[in-house]
Amino acid sequence: MRLSFRWKIALAFTALSVLMLAAVYLYLHAAITRSTVATTEHGLLVTARVMARQLPHPPWASSSGLQSLVTELDQTSQIRLTLIDPTGTVVADSREAPASMESHANRLERLQALREGSGVAVHMSRTLKMPMIYVALAVDGPDAAKWMLRLSRPVTEAQVASQRLQQVMLVAVAIAAGLVWLLSLALAGALTRPVRHLVRVARRINKGDLQARAEPVDDPELGQLSEVFNSALDSLASHAATADRESRYYSAILQQMGDAVVIVDQGGHVEFINPVFARLFGVDIETVRGRTAEEITLNYELSSLLMRAVEQKSVQHDEVRLLHPETRQLATIVTPLTDSHGKVIGAIGLLRDVTDLQRLDEVRREFVANASHELRTPAAGIKALAEALEVGALKDPEKGPRFVHQIVQAADRLTDILDDMLTLTRVE
Repeated sequence: MRLSFRWKIALAFTALSVLMLAAVYLYLHAAITRSTVATTEHGLLVTARVMARQLPHPPWASSSGLQSLVTELDQTSQIRLTLIDPTGTVVADSREAPASMESHANRLERLQALREGSGVAVHMSRTLKMPMIYVALAVDGPDAAKWMLRLSRPVTEAQVASQRLQQVMLVAVAIAAGLVWLLSLALAGALTRPVRHLVRVARRINKGDLQARAEPVDDPELGQLSEVFNSALDSLASHAATADRESRYYSAILQQMGDAVVIVDQGGHVEFINPVFARLFGVDIETVRGRTAEEITLNYELSSLLMRAVEQKSVQHDEVRLLHPETRQLATIVTPLTDSHGKVIGAIGLLRDVTDLQRLDEVRREFVANASHELRTPAAGIKALAEALEVGALKDPEKGPRFVHQIVQAADRLTDILDDMLTLTRVE
């Protein structure tokens, strides 16, 4: 499913906000964990100083009394106590038998306490097999020997407190993410409202409503977009009106032409025929669109002429003989049609019915031939009679007047033939 622009903006803004909240959460999570551990360490150090006052002054020796004391302090504070002599040997421990514990001479917290008076470390307890927070406090004994009071608490106890804070923080982050999502939807809706309005206007235009216009918008960028959009629509409407007007003019001209007109696309499929073409070929104007010229006319000569004009991109002249519905002779000229880039997109054919003209021409030729024959007979008679008169028949009282009368009759015959020829000329 394709998401709308509004949802894309809302999701992008929400995703960015969630990433930022996640980063803040991770940072606070680490900070809270560090703070909790640091607080625990500080609390252990303060407790160690208090307990140091409750213990006997070193040196400490392993005894049941000392073991009972550290156990009692553990039960009171719920903190493990370990007493270590200057050599690193465990003297007493509130939760383990000292004899079973290894030397603590190299423990990090003890080494730091030797240098600084107190030391802190977090590491795995080899005895309890769990991570522990250790705080060691150096207690001075005889001869400046450093005895150690070490307190420890499981890291998990510190983590429990931090987890409660983290849960509260996680709920707050979830609520913030929900609010961000709602805010993103509202903001995306406000930002995309003008765009969605332009989409609705564009759809109306796509359905043919060229009067649709975008509403003014207060936003500078979207306001300019609306102005440009409306300006483009005004120009489009003007061009469309001009094109429609010209189309009506051309259609009226083609419809009223006395010659047959056919327009085909570059594949030879008929786009338009006028009534004269429909009458000549006996086809229905409403059913020919999209069919090939050869299919509707059953005339290979015409379809070949149309396709040759398209393929050769040149004007084609020829005569097409029509056998159905009646025999006609059509003088045809086909011109290729091109778009604004010069690409051939079809052809227009103009067909003129010259059948009657050819028949008239045949009649004229026959008449001229007959008239020539008819003119030759009286002309020859006039010439023969004139020659007879010239050689002496004019003086013959019997032949002279008769020859002259025959010349007059022949001249009248010539006059009649010439009158018929003038009449034929006027008819043509």
